[in-house]
Parts: sequence; structure tokens; C-alpha cells
Amino acid sequence: MIKFHTQTDFNNALYATLTSLEYNDLTQATVPTLVNGNVTIGVGYDLNAPGNRLLRDAVYRAIGVQIDEVNQSKNAGYQPPTGVTAAQVAAEASYVTRLDAA
Repeated sequence: MIKFHTQTDFNNALYATLTSLEYNDLTQATVPTLVNGNVTIGVGYDLNAPGNRLLRDAVYRAIGVQIDEVNQSKNAGYQPPTGVTAAQVAAEASYVTRLDAA
């Protein structure tokens, strides 16, 4: 049976957990961490490793990138959905290309 515990100071507990996994100062935080030669986010999420496309796309969705539209825009005859311009999709695709190349 699951036993739930209440946390009276959740924000501070969460902060303490996250900061224990991150760098202690800004100097360290600005130096990219490499895993298998690739830049990572968070605690070693290698977005460019073969087979990590699903993870990469999930991260893009979480930060608001319309990655499904970007991926579909590579298909011949692609038409953006109603309310979205080709220029908007191209801008998203350019952003993704720059992130992928980082």
C-alpha cells in the first residue's frame, strides 16, 4: 500500500533537491556539460544521441516548440494548419536546427 507523506515546506525541499543536482555557481553553469560529446540539459539528458529523438521532441514540446509541425514541414507538399503561417513554421524549424547543432 502506498503511504503518503505530507511536505510542509515543499518549495524549499524541491529547491534543495534540484540545486543538489545542478552547479553551485554561475561560472560552472555556463560551461556546457558533454555526454558522449553532446551537450546535455538537466542531469545528463543527451538530446543528440542516436535513439533520443523522442526525448528531444518531448523536451521541445515542453518548452513550447511546435516540433510536430516542424517535423511535418519536411514532407513534400506540407501545408501549415489553419492559423499558422509558413513563416512561423520556418522560424520554429530554424530554431530547432540551431538547437540541434549546439
